[in-house]
Amino acid sequence: MSSKLFDKLNNADQQERTFSRDDTLPSLPVPDLERTLDKYLSSVRPHVAEKEYHRTEFLARQFASGIGKQLHQQLLAKARKEKNWLETWWENFVYLAFREPLVLSNFAGPGPYMHHTFPARSGSQLEVASAICFFTLEFWQALREEKWPVDTAGETAFAMHQYRGAFNTCRIPEKSQWLSFPKDRLRREFRTAQEGPCPDHIVVMCNGRAFCFRGQNKDGQLLTPDEIRHLLEQIKTEAKRSAGPGIGVLTGGHRDNWAEAREHLLALDRRNERSLDAIETSAFCMALSDLEPADENEVIRVGMTDSLRDRWQDKSLSFNIYANGLVCTDCDHSPFDAMVLVALSFFQEHRMLPCKGKPYSRPVDPSQLFAVQELTFTIDSKIEAAMQLAVSQRHKYTSDLDMLTQRFTGFGKSWLKAQQFHPDVFCQLALQLAYYRTYNRPGCTYETATTRKFYHGRTETMRSCTPEAVEWAQSMLNTSVPDAEKLQKLKHAAGTHMKLMGEAQNGLGCDRHLLGLYMLCLEQGLAIPELYQDPSWTKSGGSGNFVLSTSCTGYTACIGGVTPMCHHGYGAFYRIGDHEIQFFVSDWKSYPETNSRKFFNSIVQSMEDMKALMVRAPSHL
Repeated sequence: MSSKLFDKLNNADQQERTFSRDDTLPSLPVPDLERTLDKYLSSVRPHVAEKEYHRTEFLARQFASGIGKQLHQQLLAKARKEKNWLETWWENFVYLAFREPLVLSNFAGPGPYMHHTFPARSGSQLEVASAICFFTLEFWQALREEKWPVDTAGETAFAMHQYRGAFNTCRIPEKSQWLSFPKDRLRREFRTAQEGPCPDHIVVMCNGRAFCFRGQNKDGQLLTPDEIRHLLEQIKTEAKRSAGPGIGVLTGGHRDNWAEAREHLLALDRRNERSLDAIETSAFCMALSDLEPADENEVIRVGMTDSLRDRWQDKSLSFNIYANGLVCTDCDHSPFDAMVLVALSFFQEHRMLPCKGKPYSRPVDPSQLFAVQELTFTIDSKIEAAMQLAVSQRHKYTSDLDMLTQRFTGFGKSWLKAQQFHPDVFCQLALQLAYYRTYNRPGCTYETATTRKFYHGRTETMRSCTPEAVEWAQSMLNTSVPDAEKLQKLKHAAGTHMKLMGEAQNGLGCDRHLLGLYMLCLEQGLAIPELYQDPSWTKSGGSGNFVLSTSCTGYTACIGGVTPMCHHGYGAFYRIGDHEIQFFVSDWKSYPETNSRKFFNSIVQSMEDMKALMVRAPSHL
């Protein structure tokens, strides 16, 4: 992202509308079955012995000539009728049927403005909250009026539908059956101005109580930061008079527990229904916390693990504003991917930089503002028990989660570009070397590949632990291998990575295709093919068993992350700056072999070793 976006935004009347290209994008393709299986087999090879590999190869060929061939034809037929054959399966099976606490699936990150406009400062909470609320409402309005430019890669337009899910969207806990699975649903209330009215209220939680206020005044203008602060001061003053029940903790437990509790809340009192409706339809949520995290590490740790008394984890977009003005954003992953949050954070940052977080503001006239409303709940002993259970269910994971975010300042994008080495590929290969260095074995790896060039596209898996990457990592740890050979293997591994990434972005990875065939089995009540029950499936990362869950958050100042996919794995997200590379690393404390600090240090050592190699033998690049 660059400041050119703001040039487009300022000339929005001359630009195409935000969502105007969505329906014209090409359909998500169905890859060739043989190529999918070849790609899968290649990803399996680093993780199994030769005998196991031959067994998996046999199962793959058996699948291709038998049930897989039939399922593939059914998938082709489905794709002829639907522009995105994956969309419903992905949303329902991967996200909404997930029943464990959402700390395992939500993503979170600190506000980048803490490094310039709003550093930690005791007593600055309402100033920061007002500014964040204002700039977020500006972004909401830009989407409502379809003035935010269409995302592109070169001349290729990207699907923008995920932006709709960032606002006025909420996950609703339910136990409705879908393919024998209980699943939640998404409540989507965002509308463009052309499509009709859209709720503009913001929910604010503080001291266990919930309030809301309209984001526009009685003349239909967005509230200014001063007007927002006027309302937030009322909320905080009132909230401090007495504590509320902290009903938000229910959103952090097991989904079935929350679904049952929500049904009971609705039956208890009509006021509960009105309060739930206000929260679920709100543009976004804000929490005013008494905590004062000291730095980025503390911000994201608290943001991912703190109590939910003043939060609503089902909301697609929530801002946790701490007493010293630091901010952590928390997002439900179901309706959108992290690139939307990156875009919002980029917008906020670039709007606040020129004005130092204080845009022009008209005098506050309380008579022009809609009154703050408190959202009250009637609860009983059954709800209190459900709240206690939710707290313990969430604590099981949050107490076990370890993480850090750290900057590597040795070099960044500028130096890598000068070496004609793709920065993202460099980071991915550094992760491979770091894992092999630490554990003396390869680690199956998920990297996010966007498929947004297609209708309602989201992601494909790039399996970046390739045989070529492993062979190169082994050579790096072998002092008898000459530099020229190491560098040649590095170049080969990078080329393989870029080829596979390009194919994944073109909808030709193996994971989504294999998922589609698996879903057809579930829909028809068929026996699950042996291919999916083979040990090689989980050893290579299948069914969410990737040891490294990785993603690049881009070339902006935005960093964030998720929990590891599996108990013995890591979450490893990174952003690439001109002269630094920042990592977020997470692991589970209860697994004795993982340690975020140790792994980050190994990443740093790997990047330094890679640079040293490239400097020593540049003629071979």
